[in-house]
Order: sequence, then C-alpha cells, then structure tokens
Amino acid sequence: MSLRLSAARIFLPPFIREKYIRKLFRLTAEAFGVSFPAFKGMSEEARLRLFASFTRENALRILVAGNAAAGGEMLYRNARAFGEEIRKSLGVRTFAEALAAARLLYRAIGIDFEGAPDGTVVIRSCRFAAAYTPEICGFISSLDRGILSGLAGGGDLRFIGRLTSGSDSCRAEFRPEGRRG
Repeated sequence: MSLRLSAARIFLPPFIREKYIRKLFRLTAEAFGVSFPAFKGMSEEARLRLFASFTRENALRILVAGNAAAGGEMLYRNARAFGEEIRKSLGVRTFAEALAAARLLYRAIGIDFEGAPDGTVVIRSCRFAAAYTPEICGFISSLDRGILSGLAGGGDLRFIGRLTSGSDSCRAEFRPEGRRG
C-alpha cells in the first residue's frame, strides 16, 4: 500500500477533508448546471447538511424536468475524474487499495462504506439517506459509480439494495474493468 494512502487511513487532516468536500460540491454543481454554493465559515457538519439539501433540491429539479439520463451521465463523468485525481494523489495501484481509498473518502462524509475483494459493497449507514427519496438516491448514485470507477481505474457499480428503499443497508456490486462475473 502506498505511503500516502496508509497515512491518510490513519489521519485525514481537516484541510484535506475540506478540499474533498469543496471538490465534491464543485463537480456536482457543474453537473447540475448551477452555481457552487458558498460555505465559507461553515463547520464540516454544516457543509455536509448543505450538500444533502443542495443535491436533493437539484436532483429533484433534474428528475422533474426529465433530464435524468443526461444529468446522471454528467455526474458520473465529473465524479470519475475526481476518483482518478484521488487515485493519483493517494498512489492507489490495486483494487484493494481503491476500496481502502473509497472507505476513507466515504467515511469523511459520513458514509459507512465496506468493500470486499470480490467487489461486494455494503453501506450500513449513510448520512444522506434521510434526506433522499429512493429516486433521488438512485440518481445521485451516479457520483458513487464515477468515484469508484475512477479510484479503481475503470469498472462499474450496480446497486441491488438501498437504505432509502427500506433495506437495512445499501448493497452493490463493483466490477473492475477486465474482471468478469
């Protein structure tokens, strides 16, 4: 495992968490075609509450307008580029390291992410589940698909259960590029 990823797993400084949250806001706002909301002086907790309401409101607007496919594709592309950026900055080289980096990133925003070597993903708790309807969660999961694909150097994530649909956890399968089954 790279030294940078190992160190980040032990301690992710607040300024790095803020950088990641700011980048997540920017890429999401760009995909939604709206301005990036200001959050100067806000606590990390307040920023994450703002992100939940910001994504909920804008996803609903896109879904009601019937632009889910285009909006989801833009979210995916932007998130994939972000995942690739994180992959490079943390020195991620293997699928196991991609899962470790994903756990780190998701933990920073209040999501309990667990990834297994076979590609099984389980999320037991998510700070955004209470703010999203199943439809909004499904749309916003384009971010998850993109981030994981970028971290892993390609691949696809498919959800098979969601907290927002009444399941006790979100369950998904991630298949890295080149892996079948």
